[in-house]
Amino acid sequence: MSQLRVRPIKPSLWNDTENLLRHLRPVLTLLAKTAYCVGKYGVLINYVKKEIGGYIAPRGQPFDPPKEIVENEIVMQCSELPRKVGSSKGECPFQNADYETLRKERNQFLKREIKKIDEYDVEGEVDVCIIGTGPGGSAAAYALSQKYKEELEKGAKKIVMLERGDLFTSDEFNQKEVSMLPKLLAPRLSDDFGVLILKGRLIGGTAVVNDGVCFEAPAPVTQEWEVDIGEDLRDQRFYRKVREMIRYKKIPHMAQHKNSRMFEKGIAAEDQEYFLLNERNTNAKVDSQPPDPQHQLACVGSGMCHLGCRDDRKQSPLITYVPAAMANGVRVFKNAVVKEVLHRDGMVEGVRVKRGLLRPDLVIKAKKVIVSGGAINSPQLLLASGIGNKHLGKHISLHPSPIIFAVFDEDVYPDWGIPMTSCYEKFQFPQDNKEIFPDGFGYIIETFANHPAIQALSYPRGSIKEKMRKFKRTACVTVIVHDKAVGEVGRRHGHLTPLTYKMDEQDKIKLKHGMKESMRIFLNAGAKEVFTSHEKETVFRSLEELEKVDCLNKDHLPVEPGEILLISAHSQGGCRMGTSAEEGVVDFNGQSHDVKSLYVCDGSLFPTSLGVNPQVTIMALATKIGEQIELDS
Repeated sequence: MSQLRVRPIKPSLWNDTENLLRHLRPVLTLLAKTAYCVGKYGVLINYVKKEIGGYIAPRGQPFDPPKEIVENEIVMQCSELPRKVGSSKGECPFQNADYETLRKERNQFLKREIKKIDEYDVEGEVDVCIIGTGPGGSAAAYALSQKYKEELEKGAKKIVMLERGDLFTSDEFNQKEVSMLPKLLAPRLSDDFGVLILKGRLIGGTAVVNDGVCFEAPAPVTQEWEVDIGEDLRDQRFYRKVREMIRYKKIPHMAQHKNSRMFEKGIAAEDQEYFLLNERNTNAKVDSQPPDPQHQLACVGSGMCHLGCRDDRKQSPLITYVPAAMANGVRVFKNAVVKEVLHRDGMVEGVRVKRGLLRPDLVIKAKKVIVSGGAINSPQLLLASGIGNKHLGKHISLHPSPIIFAVFDEDVYPDWGIPMTSCYEKFQFPQDNKEIFPDGFGYIIETFANHPAIQALSYPRGSIKEKMRKFKRTACVTVIVHDKAVGEVGRRHGHLTPLTYKMDEQDKIKLKHGMKESMRIFLNAGAKEVFTSHEKETVFRSLEELEKVDCLNKDHLPVEPGEILLISAHSQGGCRMGTSAEEGVVDFNGQSHDVKSLYVCDGSLFPTSLGVNPQVTIMALATKIGEQIELDS
């Protein structure tokens, strides 16, 4: 059996009291703001609801948009879709009896069939044990189960999935920030407390609580990778399979969030080609009775994506890959904390799962193991399992993102509508400014929506009350930079994971350029003031003021730990692909170079940052890997 070997935590940050206090300051500030926002949540809602009348939550059921939302055309209008029975207008049908029945039946199926790990009842050795039920693990499970569907049905093959988190279905998504966020997310911090990393902790993974944005990997990025995997992605066959499952497509222009409309308004006419509406996996399909054999239900625009889609419009793994794999015979167990992957003499043997203080660990013998815990958890687990590849835990990128706000005279309703409607790509692959973008890689700007507690956390602590009074009139965007893979994961250590991430100096300049460009566009759109998620007030009220910002000056728009809140929802790398152990942790089929029959299948595979939202590419790679795994006859 493998011996447990772990890397020591690097002591650099803890050498003296001064360093300790310097790096603790940002986390103490964040904790203080969190305590305020949770403790004063009712007060925040009161500011927004009573003083300006702009926040109504949780949403009614069935969906009933307030009059002011409909008048502002934020609710999605879909005249090309079948009209709701009895409706005199062409609104998108928000409710459908057949789909509601299907939704309830699926929820009941998941609750009945997904057991706690304490109830593990699979006898003998399994063919495949998959750790993690997010975009990677679930897509691989479905691909495998399709390939071996007959054998699974007959009991000749056994595939199990293990999830550390719990099961939450749409009827449990109450759309309240203070109750849902602690249940659904497992936030982490980089070791200097400079980046807050958000990861889902539930069946279906982070894709259940993201905003549904679907980007395929940009060609300039995959060209940095090896040719074979790049061709696999660029020929579209795996993306097509993902599209068939989660049905992502571009949203219509009429469905834009008001926030997105304001941002578009500020983009110069010659740059309009760089403003694109996003593709999203929010088209629900139900096989209803005639006359609508394939009735489609589009996104209702409630703006609650990151709290879980209560209407099951977002086709996340929770309602697509996971139940589809289970229907093929895959068993799923929740609350499973995997301690290590077991291996001997270069061959995988199974996994060891924690079962509580008074019970012995559960050993699941497996012929093959797929690790799919994400860019932090996967390398942590493999390090704890004694795998010594020199690239393991290294080359991690985060897409560290600031938030840029703009206050207008007119209402924006930042909490309502499709959150991430659009993006601005002018500086994604710039070639004409080598001082700012020497490598030809830049950033995209994405429009998105917020809710009171999350928005308040992004404000300077001293001006939360003042800024919350402008909530209804505040728009926001974020910058996603194609950052260098400079992060490194150490040993397993709870939620304050020793993830070392010191942003590359050139990436800092790119991030500043993105913030400045975002504010310039908002001011062009008529914003009365623009500001950032810096802890120190950073407000601009005119283009003349903004023009004084020098992106090459370290004191302008600083992005050091404690200066600004940077959020990451797209951690990548840590188990990078490569042709050999000298170049990566796994090969281009996801198999470990060090342990045979051990696979990795998530965002940790990426050799470089994608520079865009990664869920679709993770699913495409997972589909490829799942289809190519051969099980013994």
